[in-house]
Amino acid sequence: MATSHTLILIKTDRFARADFNVSAPKTLVAFAEAPRRPGMGLGELTEAALDLGTGCGGKVFVLCEDLWTSVLSLPASAIAGLDADALARAIAFEAEPLAGIPALDAVAGFAPLGKTNAGQNFWTTVIPAYERDRIQAVIKKAGGKLGGILHPGGVPVPLMADAKVYRRSEIWSQVSISADSTGKSPRVQIFGAGAGGANRATNSTSSWRLSAVSDITETLLGRPAGANKDATQGTIFSLETEKDLQRFLAAWAQALVKPQDAGVPLVSAKVFPVSTATLAAAGILLELVVIAGCYFHYVTNTGKIADARKIAVEAKASVDQVTTLNKKADELKAETVKLIAERKRKDDANTALSQDMDLQRMRLATLLTELSAARPDDVVIESIKSEGGGRVLVGGLSLDAAQADELASRLSERVKSLHLEVVPVIKQKAQPVEGSPWNFVLMVQHSEKQLNTATQPAKHLAATPVGGSNE
Repeated sequence: MATSHTLILIKTDRFARADFNVSAPKTLVAFAEAPRRPGMGLGELTEAALDLGTGCGGKVFVLCEDLWTSVLSLPASAIAGLDADALARAIAFEAEPLAGIPALDAVAGFAPLGKTNAGQNFWTTVIPAYERDRIQAVIKKAGGKLGGILHPGGVPVPLMADAKVYRRSEIWSQVSISADSTGKSPRVQIFGAGAGGANRATNSTSSWRLSAVSDITETLLGRPAGANKDATQGTIFSLETEKDLQRFLAAWAQALVKPQDAGVPLVSAKVFPVSTATLAAAGILLELVVIAGCYFHYVTNTGKIADARKIAVEAKASVDQVTTLNKKADELKAETVKLIAERKRKDDANTALSQDMDLQRMRLATLLTELSAARPDDVVIESIKSEGGGRVLVGGLSLDAAQADELASRLSERVKSLHLEVVPVIKQKAQPVEGSPWNFVLMVQHSEKQLNTATQPAKHLAATPVGGSNE
């Protein structure tokens, strides 16, 4: 039985390894840390952290600040009757738009926080499955076993020596966390998860601090930049100091003696099912054993041959079950291929939409520039309106109809390279007043003509005197 556990802490600027005695989790056996180089993946960081010491403990827990963590609320109707695996998949789908990790490629750890009127709150950690698998492979190669992966925030024990309860504010690079064991507020609250970054996280947590300044017993500064004096209360622990860092890891070691009782969103190690090849080999081996037994019984007691044949038939049935399992595995593979293809189709559609939006923005900017350049001196542009479907209405005043025609002709020549065309729009009004200016409306819309096709001359614009008609 292993006598120690290993904790690996991965921060944005460095990583550390600490080994603790299983029977006395607060007792530090070994500690080392090193700076983090740019571009290092989680698997590479785990391997580098393990290399800071000799071997590894029986179980290895990885605390990674890079992970996405938040509190999610799921409707009671959506999670009713789900087992742990199905609930983890449901949480992964719920977290996908926030964490930016496709649900089919993600694994989630979760811990229930409490029920709401609408459903259930879960403290959640999400990591890409391939990252979890790389970390697990590195630890297995070193002779250890992955105990779990989680975000280092929200350690569920006090950091202060001899303290029984805590009300702690934590500042990390991407999120801020309030952790409370007093029952005065939710056990865990997370601010800034998703868009917004560290600044949003700090600002969100400040509101929580100001509402109960006198109640905060601990402040944990987890990110390199730290925090200003006004943002910290109670006893301050900074992970930039080795003493506080060791105390912090000792607190996690104490909490993870029994991970299932810690109440934290631990991402568990991957469980590898028995392969179909192993099942087939087992079936063949069983069949050989049965045949040998049949032969033995035939030699020793011919009266038991019938029973031996019956056992052989049952062994053959095991092989048939293996064949059925193989078929089901193939069906699952085919379904996975379909899901991947559907996902690619959606990604392609999103890319096409983004490109079309960029084109429309470019066209509008160019249209405004060309409109300014094409406008005659005695023409006033009063309005530019979007009519939807890529159409834009340009309205204004001119001293006479010829100037409006000139604007339409000039603009047509300038925007045809953008696959746009200028079409006059006629609006009838009241009786004309002599000497009054003429109003006009031009429609700029998408043209189906190819770039190498000569553009037809612009149509004659029927301008309308202000306050009158063109009859």
